[in-house]
Amino acid sequence: MACSSSRRYRAVPSSLLSRSMQIFLTNLENDGKSLQLLPVDLREKCLNYMSLRGLLSDQNLKNVIHNNLKKLDLSASSVTEAGLVNLNQCSKLQNLNLSSYHQEIRFSSPCLINSIKHCLSIQVLNLSRCHNVDDATVVALSRSCRNIHCLNLSQCSKVTDVAMQALGENCHYLRSIDFSRNSITDAGIASLVAGCCHNTLEEMVLRNIEKISNKSVELVLKFCPKLTIVNFSGCPNIQDVNYSRYSNNTLKQIGWTIPI
Repeated sequence: MACSSSRRYRAVPSSLLSRSMQIFLTNLENDGKSLQLLPVDLREKCLNYMSLRGLLSDQNLKNVIHNNLKKLDLSASSVTEAGLVNLNQCSKLQNLNLSSYHQEIRFSSPCLINSIKHCLSIQVLNLSRCHNVDDATVVALSRSCRNIHCLNLSQCSKVTDVAMQALGENCHYLRSIDFSRNSITDAGIASLVAGCCHNTLEEMVLRNIEKISNKSVELVLKFCPKLTIVNFSGCPNIQDVNYSRYSNNTLKQIGWTIPI
């Protein structure tokens, strides 16, 4: 009886399969067109390998992703706006990492908005160190990606209170957020915790934010009953807070900086 191609390669020992894949990818043409000939599950193994090693580019990305893709990490890649347009075929994508390790400016706000609007199933999104992310970007994603539960906007200095209000109004399922080193104030934190996600938030990282004060601490600990982890380290205007006043059954970890 003839076997399908997927069954043939599954019978190969994992070490041999891994080595064969390395050889195949080493000799891959620049546009990666040969990847389209592979079964989807094997193509996804190649995708993960290329992602971890920074081998994804504008030329080969379109030939390695597929319609049923659930997770994509472009943080170590050389993909730019020219390649990001291919996300329009990834409507089932749930986990997307566009963080820039080297802090280069790769994606404009309009490009991110156009790409994210096609990814309506996104639940985990990392935009840390994407320096062109601004309020317009966050407002758009809050309206398109309403099922998002984990959002990293750390080191996005153009993000302000406008973005916090949009997230509070539209994102009902936010559980984990990192807004470190951006431009929000106490008013932005108030808008966020007054919104629909205050009952779902479990982890908040708000490090090195110059414009939040003890007021933000009080708001977060008072209005987020499921909070387990919160970090205010490096916030210069947060001082002498009596954290014991806000102890509850869920809170497990609080981070802050003690003035010397």
